[in-house]
Amino acid sequence: MATGGDDRTVRIWDTETWEVRRVITGHAGRVRACAVSPCGTWFATVDDDHSARIWELATGACLTMMRFEQQLYNWTWRPSGRELLGVGESGWYWFEFSPSHTK
Repeated sequence: MATGGDDRTVRIWDTETWEVRRVITGHAGRVRACAVSPCGTWFATVDDDHSARIWELATGACLTMMRFEQQLYNWTWRPSGRELLGVGESGWYWFEFSPSHTK
């Protein structure tokens, strides 16, 4: 599980022990939303600095970052795990995610 907060970090949690496994930094603003992919390999975040990022869950590496003119509020993965839907001040966004490596 991934959670974000006002401190600009993302925390990856062990859902059996509820201990933090990793704290991920890199956002310049409050992390508004986190969404783990259906396969559990990646997670996506949005923050107050009008950016969205996709991360690798196992390593915490940021795979890509996108900037928007207006605020995004939330992300969700489509069941395929290859597409993300986002909603923000300007409406809905639909992105295809094609990582250079897959597991």
